[in-house]
Amino acid sequence: MKYYLNSRCIILTILCISVRGSAQTDFQREVGKQIANDADGKFLYEHSDAYRNRIEWRARQKFSVKESDEILGGGRGKDIYYDANDQNETTIAINRKDPNLIIAGSNDGAEASLQMPVYITKDGGQSWHTSRLPVLPVDRMAGGDPMIAASDDGRFYYAFLTTPWKYASLPIQLVVAVSTDGENWTDMQPVGVQNAVRSLQDKPTIVADNSPLSPNHGRIYISWTVSTDD
Repeated sequence: MKYYLNSRCIILTILCISVRGSAQTDFQREVGKQIANDADGKFLYEHSDAYRNRIEWRARQKFSVKESDEILGGGRGKDIYYDANDQNETTIAINRKDPNLIIAGSNDGAEASLQMPVYITKDGGQSWHTSRLPVLPVDRMAGGDPMIAASDDGRFYYAFLTTPWKYASLPIQLVVAVSTDGENWTDMQPVGVQNAVRSLQDKPTIVADNSPLSPNHGRIYISWTVSTDD
């Protein structure tokens, strides 16, 4: 009986691994089809986070992967956002006027259709809820690479990438949104827009000059990678 049960467990384990492997193979195959739609798809997939996030989002749609805004509120050390998709490229900032107000951002697999997520706590991390940045123009969709900074005047700055909604792979744009509470965001202006149609912008980093001794106190700095045909 002992060996019989062990054999069943082994068989079930193999079946589970086989199913997961098959699903992963199907997903990778669909990614390959999406990449093939663009002349430079392979290069962009390997070098651009925004492009890769969009391609994988489209591939997931073929398998009806659940996208939701379900929240699992919890205390310290627990998930603050419960979803079938993974979160990655996380970023977090504490409000410089109210240390109980903290916001975080990430890619979550749903940003292309729901916009970039904002995870918010107003009690120093005891409880969290999720909001989203404002809707983008109809021809753009969020492409990932979130980065948040906080300035001494109590503002948050949320930088992220956007891509064309349609199947055109470029141009990729960098956008910055501004908020004082993490809930209400303004500006949403593209930064450093390139004139070239084939413009790839990637990996933004944003910081605030919060040194009281600095002659540029309060200034916001942002850097990123730009590649164009110009």
